[in-house]
Amino acid sequence: MKHPRPMHALLAATLAASALVAPAGARAAETLDALVREALAANRDLRAERLQLEQARAAVSEATALFLPTVTVNARLSGRSGNVVDFGKLINPAFAALNQLTGGGAFPTDLRLVQPSKQETSVRVAMPLLDARLVANRRIRSGLRDAQRGATGAAARRIAAETRTGYLQYARALRLTALYDSTLVLVDEAVRVQESLLANGKATPDQVLRARADRSDVAQRRAAAARLADAARQLLNVRLGRAVDAPLEPIADDALGLELRVPLDEALASAREHREELVQARGGVRAAGGAVSLANAGYLPSLVAAVDWGVQGEEYRFERGEDYRVASLALQWTLFNGGQREAQRQAAAAGLRRARTLADEAAAKVELDARTAWQAAAVAREALPAAHERLVAARRTWELVAKRHAIGAASLLELLDARTNWTNAALNDVFTTYDYRERCAELDRAAALPSGLAGAEGGL
Repeated sequence: MKHPRPMHALLAATLAASALVAPAGARAAETLDALVREALAANRDLRAERLQLEQARAAVSEATALFLPTVTVNARLSGRSGNVVDFGKLINPAFAALNQLTGGGAFPTDLRLVQPSKQETSVRVAMPLLDARLVANRRIRSGLRDAQRGATGAAARRIAAETRTGYLQYARALRLTALYDSTLVLVDEAVRVQESLLANGKATPDQVLRARADRSDVAQRRAAAARLADAARQLLNVRLGRAVDAPLEPIADDALGLELRVPLDEALASAREHREELVQARGGVRAAGGAVSLANAGYLPSLVAAVDWGVQGEEYRFERGEDYRVASLALQWTLFNGGQREAQRQAAAAGLRRARTLADEAAAKVELDARTAWQAAAVAREALPAAHERLVAARRTWELVAKRHAIGAASLLELLDARTNWTNAALNDVFTTYDYRERCAELDRAAALPSGLAGAEGGL
């Protein structure tokens, strides 16, 4: 009986495995940027940061409003009892004596002037004319708002990068699963061939056992890759705010948009200009500078102008002559408070120096982060051609060994070794490819490249 020739099945499996089961294309609504926007909309931590930013903006509006006039209505209606002060008891006897001296009744002797009066209603318009504390307060609030805006943007950029990396981990696990599926075709055919040879007295039992062991190893690795894909999909669904077991469509490789497309100097310049951590640090410096101004304002006077109009008495009367008007200028100037202002000024100055130190440290970290990310992406890109050449060579070696094995010129061990080398080369190609894409996603975050936060700026 002739030697079984598994060439047709082996070469068909070769073509399937060499394709690495690339996704055919992306759904119109399922792009990587769309996933990022979905994750940003669903993330609760980012939602909390945005709410805190709203609070900071409202605080700035409140600080600005302090410069404007205030209009206040005050009304009082009192019920009196007990030993209240009545100035009529003092004035009435004096008026009676005057009437006796003048021989007339020009002076009333039945006055009732009780204090406080039964009612008092007034409207006050007040306007700060000079108060350095208001300027300092607005500077502090503006700095805190800018710092929170930077913190919100940094959180959004981090979430975007985590979403991209999460999808890449899912896609890599899918590729590994598909690779092992294709490899199973090869090892299944090898087991079939060895069992046929054993039945025809052309092979020994250990060769069959070796082929079966090789298949079990591939099956075990395939199961592990499938578990990784499922776990990555579930984690990504949680980030997207979807049901944990929701399906996730693969995205075509050419639609990922993750490439090293800028030189190092451009990446560094983008990081210096756009990284939100620097906005946050500058906001902290501005707030600390405002605290210094607030401490210095304690040495200066404040001046407020106020105008009061109202009525008061035993009953409400709004006729002409029954109201009163008061215009006031109120000056306040604390000349000595036991050294409190100097202590506050020294503390604020130390806070400003600390904020500037933190800003310098943030700038250094951002530049190092962007530089490291760019270098990692560059190194990962350089590894791509070698990984691809290794895969092509391993595939060609497998094809040659498979042909030799089909005519009995190569042993089973040579065939299995060629298959293992091909599988390892394919695994290396997958890991190298997705490592490069993850490095590019990290570079988008570290360098704050324009495409690194698609759709995230809205709402900040």
